[in-house]
Amino acid sequence: MKKSNLKVFIRCDGDYGKKNGMGHIYRSIEIVKLLKKKYEIIFLTKSPKIVELFLKKKTKCKIINIKKFNQNKLEKLFNISSVLINDTFGKDKKINIIAEKNNSKIICFDDNKINFKKGLLINAITHYKQKNRFSRNIKYYGGFKYLILRNFKKYKKLKYLNKSFFVSSGGSDIHSFLYKVSRILINMEPKKIKVMVGYGVKKNNRIFNLAKKNKKIKLLKNINNPIKHMQSCEYVIVTGGTVCFESVAAKLNTICIQNYDHQIPAVKFLSKKKVLQNFGTLKGITKKKFTNLFRKNKFNNEINYNNNIIDFNGIKRLKTIINNFLNEKNPNHYSS
Repeated sequence: MKKSNLKVFIRCDGDYGKKNGMGHIYRSIEIVKLLKKKYEIIFLTKSPKIVELFLKKKTKCKIINIKKFNQNKLEKLFNISSVLINDTFGKDKKINIIAEKNNSKIICFDDNKINFKKGLLINAITHYKQKNRFSRNIKYYGGFKYLILRNFKKYKKLKYLNKSFFVSSGGSDIHSFLYKVSRILINMEPKKIKVMVGYGVKKNNRIFNLAKKNKKIKLLKNINNPIKHMQSCEYVIVTGGTVCFESVAAKLNTICIQNYDHQIPAVKFLSKKKVLQNFGTLKGITKKKFTNLFRKNKFNNEINYNNNIIDFNGIKRLKTIINNFLNEKNPNHYSS
């Protein structure tokens, strides 16, 4: 396929969980898969070197660290033949102004207070906390149906284990979620605890020592397809990120414990729809609270397994939306 003259810049950051986590990085990798055959893609990031190397390995794209870039340097990147995809949760707004000034098309993810006049805005997660109305020059798509999740349709299902748990904190574990939750679960005499160790989990994390002491804990490292391991367990215990949404989409018994404030609105919405159990924040988790949940099938009575609020087709929907937007030539406005 002949490549387009458009150059696509993806602005995103990732780290061990201190500020950004790895959610934006994983979403951007999936976007690359959609666009790389037709467009040249370049990452603009302020991430640490280890995240840059991860991005390079997964995408084979050029990576530019703009941490020390001034406005003049940034302006030289953008022109009428370029596109900015900004996935920073609204943290980097200056780059939108620069891109718009230089007549670049703009696509933003999960930003409720935009500072550009026309473009494409996709709020899959933050749609459930924003009340803003956007101008007709902003083409807006909101809701969980636009979530970008990994494709899990082709795999061999693992053997199902009763009274077993899958535990994940996403790509990182800065708050020791894996250790704190697993330590409580051990005292509940589980059959198995499968713990997914994300890319950003540090080597000195206490979960490694806990796993050495207890054979019921199985650590899952370098997992590209966690869903098959999630489906082999009776319960999935996660934070409010991508793995949580994947668990809900797969209609699993999902228990969500939020690590960050920005996760709260979406998780509250999903809890009201009865597709997961909202356990609040990590500080409030105790053995007693877990025990009460599983007593007398209370969990199964409160979960709606027929609700199709989240599915794995968001990536297909966005492929059409983004390609149509990029193919538009000199539109007067982007609204439908």
